[in-house]
Amino acid sequence: MKISTLGEFGLISELMGDAPPHSPKVIRGVGDDAAVLRQTSGMVLLATCDAQIEGVHFSLKLSRPEQIGRRAAAVNLSDIAAMGGTPTFALASIGLPAGTDSEMIKEIYQGLRRGLALGGAELVGGNTAELRDQMMIDITLLGEVKEDQILCRDGAKVGDLICTTGSLGRSSAGLLASQRTDLGCDPEMVAPLVDRHLVPQPRLKEGRVLATHPGVTSCIDLSDGLLGDARHIAEMSRVSLAIEAERLPISPSTRIVAQAARADLDALVLQGGEDFELLFTVAPNSAKELLDRLNGPDFAGATTIGRVTAGRPEVIVTRKGQPLTLNQKGYEHFVGSSDRQ
Repeated sequence: MKISTLGEFGLISELMGDAPPHSPKVIRGVGDDAAVLRQTSGMVLLATCDAQIEGVHFSLKLSRPEQIGRRAAAVNLSDIAAMGGTPTFALASIGLPAGTDSEMIKEIYQGLRRGLALGGAELVGGNTAELRDQMMIDITLLGEVKEDQILCRDGAKVGDLICTTGSLGRSSAGLLASQRTDLGCDPEMVAPLVDRHLVPQPRLKEGRVLATHPGVTSCIDLSDGLLGDARHIAEMSRVSLAIEAERLPISPSTRIVAQAARADLDALVLQGGEDFELLFTVAPNSAKELLDRLNGPDFAGATTIGRVTAGRPEVIVTRKGQPLTLNQKGYEHFVGSSDRQ
């Protein structure tokens, strides 16, 4: 059924009709002008929002509706992870053309709920509105963390080690593979890369470990590319970040796709964006214990890729001691092409 037939309130009724019961923390959910929520005693509130726009962040040709919903959840969950927090509640506003099929929107919301549930968060409200040409999903996500465990970008200190979770460049390689059907790569090898691009994996468990480790001094999630996001830490901490390219964790499949596409691997890994790994700095005397834990079972792994040094706020990338000449900026909306798909 088309949205134009259901109308706004009919659509809301459809979307909320199969929602699971709320937890006891939700005093009032959908149905009133605002949700009423219980805050955990002794915790401070985290709040973030991120919009996913058709043609910029996702494509209806590449993604299934359920994947679009999960992606919208994941990119917001990643922000909470980067602050060391635990997700709690979400509000979802969606804008869409009147001719959109309601079943597709229900599938998007099912994916959104599933994605939020993986992080322990509940959907408690939102809004719907008509857009003329494209779809947009805007999520506001709340979380909580103890005040003395908040991870921020401005605490990096000279001498700290620079580390990242997981591997880098996989999302960009997945996007490249989904756009190029002429690469000749093994479909079974490419599929996990494409999945990583379509549905990121927020590092919530790793974020909580970082938040409770006293040696961690700063953290950011890698949404706009390693270079651009590392620069945020450099500028806010007033330090220089020295990264060694040969130490970057890159999966064999990412290398194969880059080679098959004749793409610049450095650009793919350093500037591609949307890996949603956590980049963090840690005092060297406590790094081994932390890295050993993050490289254990049930975690994404972690790698040391450089060191914090004195100097003007910048990111310097070297290979075998020689500096690489790279664009220091990561992805930025309104600058150049805005189409990531």
